[in-house]
Amino acid sequence: MPRALPAAPRQDSASAETQPFGDPIAALEAYDFGSPPPPQRQLQLVIEVDRALAEGATLLTEAYESYAYLVYVCDTGKLDYPEDWLGLIERATLAYARHGNGTYRRYLESLLFGKEGRSYELRRLIAMSDALIEAYGATDPLALKLACKAADHARAVGDVEDALSRIDAVLALDPGAAILADAYSLRGQTLLGIGLPDVAALDVARAFEQAESALEQSIEAGAPDDQALGTVLFRAADFYVLIQRYDEALAAVERLEGLKSSDGTRIALANLQRGIAILERNRRALARGEARPADELEWARTALELASRMAEAYPTTGVLASILLGDIALLRGDLDLCRRSLDRARVLLGRRFDADSGNGNRARLIGLLEVGEAQLALESGDPTKVSQALVRLEQAYDQLLASWASTPLRPGGVGFLHERSRRVVLTTLCRLEIAVHGDQGAGRAFDALLRAQSLSTLARQRGAPSVDLSGLRSILGAGEGVVAFVPSVGSSWVFAVDRDRLEAEEVVSGELLRDEIAFVNQSLRIAPRGVVGEIDEVQRRCAGLREKLLPSRVGELVDGWASIAFLGCELLGDVPVEFLTANPAESQPAVSRWPSAALIAQMRGVDLAATARPLAVVSSPSTSLDQASRWPSLAPLPPPGAEPDELARRLGLTGDACRSGDQARLAALEAAGTDAAVTALLVHGLYDGSRERPAGLLLADDHDQRLGAVYCADLDGLPTSPVVLLLTCGAARGPGRFGDDGATHLGGAFIGNGTHAVVLAAAEVSHAASLVFGEALIRELAAGASVAEAAAHARERVRATEGFAHPFHWAAFRVVGDGALRPFAGSDAMAAVLGSLPAGGISVQTYTIGALFLLTAVVSAIALSRRRSAAGVPPGCQHPSEPVGAARCGTD
Repeated sequence: MPRALPAAPRQDSASAETQPFGDPIAALEAYDFGSPPPPQRQLQLVIEVDRALAEGATLLTEAYESYAYLVYVCDTGKLDYPEDWLGLIERATLAYARHGNGTYRRYLESLLFGKEGRSYELRRLIAMSDALIEAYGATDPLALKLACKAADHARAVGDVEDALSRIDAVLALDPGAAILADAYSLRGQTLLGIGLPDVAALDVARAFEQAESALEQSIEAGAPDDQALGTVLFRAADFYVLIQRYDEALAAVERLEGLKSSDGTRIALANLQRGIAILERNRRALARGEARPADELEWARTALELASRMAEAYPTTGVLASILLGDIALLRGDLDLCRRSLDRARVLLGRRFDADSGNGNRARLIGLLEVGEAQLALESGDPTKVSQALVRLEQAYDQLLASWASTPLRPGGVGFLHERSRRVVLTTLCRLEIAVHGDQGAGRAFDALLRAQSLSTLARQRGAPSVDLSGLRSILGAGEGVVAFVPSVGSSWVFAVDRDRLEAEEVVSGELLRDEIAFVNQSLRIAPRGVVGEIDEVQRRCAGLREKLLPSRVGELVDGWASIAFLGCELLGDVPVEFLTANPAESQPAVSRWPSAALIAQMRGVDLAATARPLAVVSSPSTSLDQASRWPSLAPLPPPGAEPDELARRLGLTGDACRSGDQARLAALEAAGTDAAVTALLVHGLYDGSRERPAGLLLADDHDQRLGAVYCADLDGLPTSPVVLLLTCGAARGPGRFGDDGATHLGGAFIGNGTHAVVLAAAEVSHAASLVFGEALIRELAAGASVAEAAAHARERVRATEGFAHPFHWAAFRVVGDGALRPFAGSDAMAAVLGSLPAGGISVQTYTIGALFLLTAVVSAIALSRRRSAAGVPPGCQHPSEPVGAARCGTD
């Protein structure tokens, strides 16, 4: 809305340019744009007209246009207005919108959607958009176009929340097919930028549908207009390149070229996407050993040269096209052409950005440029050039880290390594560090990876400081090690680190392994078919994946560890790391997935508070009529044939230790997280794909608007305990975000609240298998096992149960976080609660938790002060870097 009128500026009587006009309204109406006064005199006229209008003066219709244009001239001329420029722009826009003629709308469209408006600042767009909404209403087509334009600018400068809120406001108005196409394609771009490719793909599909509809409507009206379709195709080409669907990107570019609305500028920019798509398709084929047409690289070169011709108008496009032309020259063995292309990119980059610019796009382009320089230096074989390239690449990497550190946190997480270009920089840096420094270089490369991991969402959310190789080794226990992956284009790196040894090996590109990883996961998670040899087939597939991800030296080191932590699994997809180190049909190792080394180091550096009671259970919440109506597919809980509170019964729990029925509410979960060492929940799980963090729990109805549904966002700030067990179908489900630490699922929600480790199921499991696993897990923890050890033993217990031998029943359970934590080391508190009941077998039922049953066990440590009182405070949690039985102190 229009801002308040500024105070009158102080006038300097000594300056003729700032002397007041006798009648500013008359001066404006007589203004001659063909012979304008000096700039400061123009500004003085604007100031006085602004005040006159505020005092009730009016202008001739034509003069409102002169006034609005004069404001624009003064603004773009960067004249020093003594007060608020944005307020002045908004007031001038509103005045003309209310009183001017139709030429003003044409003027705005020319200004904001023509060539001169491409660099118009977001804050000015917002000011003008707000004024138009005030004058014409929120549904005015021009106001809606401005809202989309403002959203696009917000997206470009990284203000995701503002971009999404503006887009959603447009979509809520049902503004017509053309604007809907614009809004949906914008939202798809924005969601892709924050790591939600699957959700973004749905919006891109909606954008195409609306754009086709807009074209049909214009044809029916006798005025064919394919502008909306052109906009969608242009953005879709970029989208498909970023998600590596290169054939679809090329199809979008080819269709874009056939549209009447596609001018030379748009086609030249689309050629950048064409060149990238062809180049990357050839790189992928080369890595796979597949043949591509010999002239395809020539097609890519031609397309990129066309894009590079736009360098004067679009320097960023020119820089990127020149870097990619260098890549093509390198693939063809033309080192001289590569040198010239990179030199041109450096010149263009210097023109586009100031040296002190904090723009993240500058850091990205510099990183890619130095990657090209590094590859050229390696091809030259000159050690001096390689060393010089390494220094520059290290500096570029530092700039990328510094740029990312200031980006806002996303609720569902986006990490530093989410963007492919940053992964390219890191993998190239690893290669150069090892080439130049040998074994010492492997440590330097691993330190670079740890710095990137420290910028993951949960680490930043919890304020975990970065940790280096030396710091990591200081927290590792005997027999414990870490495996870390850094996949990128063409090749990937795998590191294996323990207290004494570091191995680093280059392996096949993780991008090429995703199909194989998905195939292995399908084998592990598909329901048993009763086919002879199907378990042997699963074993063969896991063994094949291991050979590719854990090669000779790394594999030999990892095989000697008792406790294994994996870093960077999400960069490869949903890797079944629990089965990379052992045969799925044999004894399972203690495996956990670390969100980041920085976060684990922070966890191990703090003492855990004592709790009032060792165990609490929240299970089988009652289902209200409203819940049954809202979620009609809910299955009975407990399932047919099972006893109520069966887990509690099997563990021998009675009285206050168990809350069920109407008492199984959010308050019960909160109370358990506050004072119980172990909290187990057996409830329905929920999944709402429209949410950025879609997983949730269904507790007893509190008779409010939530109806007992508690999603990840509702858990933020909830008291919790250091270990959480989620034994439900797909508790680890969430939008995949490469390079981040699992913040999108329920495990991430608990870790963000202070939990140290989460045990959860990543796929469908049976109710009976969940009960077997849960009982065995809690008993193992009570006996002093670490979380990862307890999970491994519990998987074995399920596998040994009659009817559950197939991995479908137990392979989905995994540990995220500090799996080496021993919550009851040296404590008899749990043993006293569980009593002397034998670990009995639960009757096998074939009931499947299709409606997402949840068993959540929140297992906290009972901390012991070094100054234990005579009354006997329970001993504290045992960490792997301490000998068994050593006390961890609490704070008094």
